[in-house]
Amino acid sequence: MKIRLKFGVKGLTVEVPEEHLEAVCRVRMKAPLKDPVKRLQELLENPTGVEPLKKMAEGRKSACVVICDHTRPVPSALLLPPVLQCLKEAGVSEEKTCILLATGGHRASTPEELNWMVGEDIWKRYAVVSHNARAKAEHTLVGEVLDGIPAWIDSRYVQAELKVIIGLIEPHLMAGYSGGRKMVCPGIASMETIRGVHSPALLEHPASAPGILTDNPVHLACTRAATLAGCDFSIHITQDDRRKITGIFAGDLHQSFAQGVEFVEQTSRIPIAKPVDIVVTTGAGYPLDTTLYQAVKGLVAVLPIVKPGGSLLLAASLSEGLGSPSFCRIYEEVHSLKDFMQKITVEGKYWDDQWQVEEQAKAARKAEILCYSRALPPEVLRKGFLTPVASVESALKSLIARYGSTARIAVVPDGPFVMPVVADSPSENRVR
Repeated sequence: MKIRLKFGVKGLTVEVPEEHLEAVCRVRMKAPLKDPVKRLQELLENPTGVEPLKKMAEGRKSACVVICDHTRPVPSALLLPPVLQCLKEAGVSEEKTCILLATGGHRASTPEELNWMVGEDIWKRYAVVSHNARAKAEHTLVGEVLDGIPAWIDSRYVQAELKVIIGLIEPHLMAGYSGGRKMVCPGIASMETIRGVHSPALLEHPASAPGILTDNPVHLACTRAATLAGCDFSIHITQDDRRKITGIFAGDLHQSFAQGVEFVEQTSRIPIAKPVDIVVTTGAGYPLDTTLYQAVKGLVAVLPIVKPGGSLLLAASLSEGLGSPSFCRIYEEVHSLKDFMQKITVEGKYWDDQWQVEEQAKAARKAEILCYSRALPPEVLRKGFLTPVASVESALKSLIARYGSTARIAVVPDGPFVMPVVADSPSENRVR
């Protein structure tokens, strides 16, 4: 059977032996909104749990609007104009309105990326800036989160008289779901705070997983930080597999986030009959699969359906390599994922971006990890503790030969956008 995978910009069609195919796990389709701008305008006037944005902005002298960075496929250029128009009509000038990119610990967006994300008109008229987590002096301490972790948040946001966020809700490998409170922490938090909410003490907790909010320490820490920093108005969107907007939820930060999570639950949690030997997964295509740092999410998402000792086959373009210099440094300084875990959990070693390697280690503890990438040579993939393969088809042929005639395969074309689970297992009944 031919199956189209999210891969790079154009996608990848692969042939999977139908006699071994147990399931193809896709996001359940919801019709995209016919007019998302009109729907957003309605919600700006009739939000959940707070006053209309225009009324809320009256009398405020400055505003900070937080949006996703280049690693998230959010159509900010579509969503920003109605929001900015509200602020302008309420008397908040363009000069006093900052559009702040929630980069977390990622690199700053390039001018070309900024132009693509917000549109040329907004880019020229407004201050559009990338958050810099490593510039401690640009942050304000707003309190503490779990276990004494300090909440240092970008001062441009803290000091703004009106705080607005625009985010995307989808499954998240450690915080349960993206969006909402994560736009503030880690989105515009300092590295000290990011390090705390991504520490092994939190990440190794069993509730730090996709689709779980109850007792999830990462979710609780980020929520606490966002509450301390404040948020006047939030806008969350959901998308289908073509990046079309399927839902918009706006108003109070926590209430609108909960509405979006409930929507995503209905579309993304996909049960299959039984665990499988082999899972073909992806990094969800461009821009999420440009680095291993991001593509790791596609491995963690499918862990509930692979058998212990099974195989995970990741198809990701990795067009920008393994990741940031700090992320790559980890692979240079450890001998194996087991060695890495020893260093961060026992020896107290720390690297920036180590949390994604820790998530990779979680996957590797359950299954071997193979990777198909057109961009990176085999030696680089091996350096990242991945087994390189020449093609998805050749890898499947070898794996089927290993597991035998009863080998079962599941394919997850959308990678981390899906939460596949085994029907009637505890993982299907995760508490939100």
